[in-house]
Amino acid sequence: MIVFAYAAAFLFVFSIVVFFHEMGHFWVARACGVKVEAFSLGFGRTLLSRVDKHGTVWRVAAIPLGGYVKFFGDAGAASNPDAERLKELKAELEAEHGAGAAEGCFHFKPVWQRAAVVAAGPIANFILAFVIFTAIIGGFGEQGRAPRVGSVVDGTPAAEAGFQHGDLIKTVNGRPITLFRELQQEIALSSGDTVAFRVDRDGELIGLSARVERRTMEDPFGGEIRQGFLGVCGAAPLGTTAATSIVATCPGVDTAIEPMRPGDVVISRFGPVESLRRGADMT
Repeated sequence: MIVFAYAAAFLFVFSIVVFFHEMGHFWVARACGVKVEAFSLGFGRTLLSRVDKHGTVWRVAAIPLGGYVKFFGDAGAASNPDAERLKELKAELEAEHGAGAAEGCFHFKPVWQRAAVVAAGPIANFILAFVIFTAIIGGFGEQGRAPRVGSVVDGTPAAEAGFQHGDLIKTVNGRPITLFRELQQEIALSSGDTVAFRVDRDGELIGLSARVERRTMEDPFGGEIRQGFLGVCGAAPLGTTAATSIVATCPGVDTAIEPMRPGDVVISRFGPVESLRRGADMT
C-alpha cells in the first residue's frame, strides 16, 4: 500500500512537470504561428480527448510516463520531420494556396523561432520551480535551527574564545547569520583564520574572537573531509515533540551541559545514529 502511495505521488508530480514542460513548447509555438496538431499527456491508448477551435487534439493517454506536442509536418510524436514528405507538403500547399502557405509548419520557421520553441519547455520548468519555491518560502519561511550554542567542546577554539551554553551567534566577521548551517558554512571555509563573532548572551551583545582549527571530519557518506572546526554544538530546537526532537551529544561533552527539555529523545552516545547526527549539529 505504501509503495502504491509513493508511486501515485511520483506520477502526480511527474505529470505536473511534464504538463508545464509541454505547455512551454505549445505556447511559444502558437505565438510563432506554428500549427499544433496534438497535445498529449502520456503515451499509448487515448483515455480522454477533445479538439479545440484551432484543430489541436488535447488527449490524456493510458501510460503517464511523459507527453508530447506534435507540430504540423512532424512524422511522429518526437517532432522528427519526414524530409521527403515535407518537400511534397510544401509544394502541395504553395500550389494550392500560394507562396507562404507553409508558414504554419514548424520545420519551415526561421532558426530563431525553432530554437525558441525548443527552449520553451525547459524554461517553463524553471519558472514552475521558481514559483513553487517562492510560494513555499513566502508562506512558511526558511526552515532551520537558530545559531544558538548548545554546548562547547573542551580544548577547542570555541572554549578558548569563551563561548558559553545559550549564546546566540548574531554575526560572523560582521556578516549577520540567522541559521546554524550558515555558521557551519562560515567556519568550514575559515580554517586557520581568526574569526570575529558577536553573540547575544542574556540580552547583552558580546564580542568574541577565535582562531578556527583545521580538522579531519567525517562526512555524511562515511568518508573524511578536512575543514575548519570551532567546537560548538547546536542547541536542541525549542517546542519540538518527542516524535521529532533528537538530541545527539557531542563527543567529549557531558549531557549535563545541554539541559534536557520536554519531548527530547536521547540517542546512545556511542551508537551509529549519533555519528550520523554530528555533522548536522556541530561545527
